[in-house]
Amino acid sequence: MIWQEYSSQGYEIIYNEEDLPVQPFAGQWAAWLGGVYGDDSYLWQTITIPADHPYLSYWRYIISSDYCGFNYDFARVLVDGDTVESLELCEDNNTFGWVQKVLDLHAYAGKSVELMFFAHTDYSLESNLFIDHIMLLLTMNDANYPQVTPTYIDPGSVDKYRLGK
Repeated sequence: MIWQEYSSQGYEIIYNEEDLPVQPFAGQWAAWLGGVYGDDSYLWQTITIPADHPYLSYWRYIISSDYCGFNYDFARVLVDGDTVESLELCEDNNTFGWVQKVLDLHAYAGKSVELMFFAHTDYSLESNLFIDHIMLLLTMNDANYPQVTPTYIDPGSVDKYRLGK
């Protein structure tokens, strides 16, 4: 299946490494949600969650200058419209590099579902969510949590990068 993408501002979501302000985690492509003011971004596809591989693994990179505690900018992972993960895109949640997240999808094992990554940004203080290397795992132990080397990227420079494209 092919990922479907949508941005209320009309931006593409899936980018080649040459058009991203960060290097993809693996390969040459990654998804970029948010990154501009007042945007709702979606990345979705229909998949079957195998009973023997019910753990969703994905890598994310958060760069935000927004305030925490107000939920102005946020992201969700949805399965058939159910929120299976919710996170605030804000300065305290910056990842300073790629980090892996693993979600337990046992409740959907054996079913064909719509998997969606969603981000919402308001009209001030930029937030970016990069997604890469999405896969289904056999067990939680198959997850490979890396040590992240902190790297500061100015959110304003990411905003100028995208708007300059």
